[in-house]
Amino acid sequence: TATDNGSYAVIVTNSNGCIDTSNCVIIDYLKLSQVENELLVVYPNPSTGVFYVNSDKELELTITDETGRIIKTVAINKNNSVVDITEEAPGIYYFKSETEDNFGIVKVVVLH
Repeated sequence: TATDNGSYAVIVTNSNGCIDTSNCVIIDYLKLSQVENELLVVYPNPSTGVFYVNSDKELELTITDETGRIIKTVAINKNNSVVDITEEAPGIYYFKSETEDNFGIVKVVVLH
């Protein structure tokens, strides 16, 4: 688990001593202030994969997993929208959105 923003790779060694390195993954969303989350309100959290998102603006929501891989992009209407990621494995995901004057990111947890 990354603890700081940066570029990360995994190095694996098998029993024969062969080594392989994964592609780098850029992590750029750690240690954001909670104040920045005012753009998005997400509940319930944790959830089994169905989340409700409230925003006072129409926006595009990008959902990523812990590695930064984009899972999906969802259009969010004003007030209440439903986001369903039940097809994803249990774990931690990030709901990110940006407008001209604000940025929001919410860490969500998907349970079994």
